[in-house]
Amino acid sequence: VAEIHYHLGLLLSEQQQWPRAVTALETAARVKPDYPEANYRLALAYQRLGRSEEARSTMARYARLKEEQDAKLDERTAKTATFLFALKP
Repeated sequence: VAEIHYHLGLLLSEQQQWPRAVTALETAARVKPDYPEANYRLALAYQRLGRSEEARSTMARYARLKEEQDAKLDERTAKTATFLFALKP
């Protein structure tokens, strides 16, 4: 469901329908709180509407979520590498 609202928000952003884009992206971020991309696009939409404080706080949330996502990816990559090296004869 979050992805549907996210993509709707992207479409509305492309059409510069900022208030409607914000509504869709807020829903995406609320439904899936750990969705960095939704927070990033929401911050941009807030900025377009002149909602600077909300844009700043949402961009900060995006940065935190992205950092967490990257750390998880690094951990999975390390585990995969360890597994693959263990398979070598």
